[in-house]
Amino acid sequence: HDIPGNGILYWTPKIVLALLGTAATAGVAAAAVSTDGESSSTAADPSNLLGSGNSTDDSSSHSSPGVQVVLLSAIPYAAASLFHLLNAWHSQKHSERHWHIAGTWLAGAAALLLLPLAAASHLAGNTSHNAVSAAAGVTVAGVISFMLLTVAHVGINGANGVQTGLVAGSIVQQEKALGIAVYNTIACIGSFWGPLLIGMLHDATGGYILAMVLLGVSLAGAAVMVVRFKPHRLDDRLQQMAQIG
Repeated sequence: HDIPGNGILYWTPKIVLALLGTAATAGVAAAAVSTDGESSSTAADPSNLLGSGNSTDDSSSHSSPGVQVVLLSAIPYAAASLFHLLNAWHSQKHSERHWHIAGTWLAGAAALLLLPLAAASHLAGNTSHNAVSAAAGVTVAGVISFMLLTVAHVGINGANGVQTGLVAGSIVQQEKALGIAVYNTIACIGSFWGPLLIGMLHDATGGYILAMVLLGVSLAGAAVMVVRFKPHRLDDRLQQMAQIG
């Protein structure tokens, strides 16, 4: 879980910048088509919607998207915070933890896997011969991609409290301090590899598509582990070890 958790935490501004940068590039290309009546070589490439986010020279005269990136990046975190509180309350009310965690993570995994697909497919449907339709297509692609990014944040971070409660409740009282410390230590391994792998995949491919697939598969795998986790099996095993000892 912490592979996509910290991965998306540190890379969200860059992903938002990539979406904004590609949209700006496509908009400039569409404007050039409407002016010259010819196809432009800078037309948006579907495979680059989750690319580096670098703008072309034609769009260099536009203002920096830094403020937009900061404000837009705050939306997924805010949504995840609100859902986190709601999910924890609902879990406590119904005395259920496994599916409050796994269901949330599966929703986040689906959003991560659909993010590059949705962005590429919607941008691929644009026609470079019509500036209005091209600009509208970029808007649709950007909105859908950003919505999926928000759902991914909600899915990744929306069950953190319930997750901690499940772990703490599965450790016997006299072993809680050591057990939670070991749990956090293992989680730090994923926290280290998540951002690193995203950066490596981005450098290797020039985009975030493979990185999103990796995060989605990791989160789905974590959800399956939670569903299959049965605390009573651990208690039985500990009792058997105590009897043998």
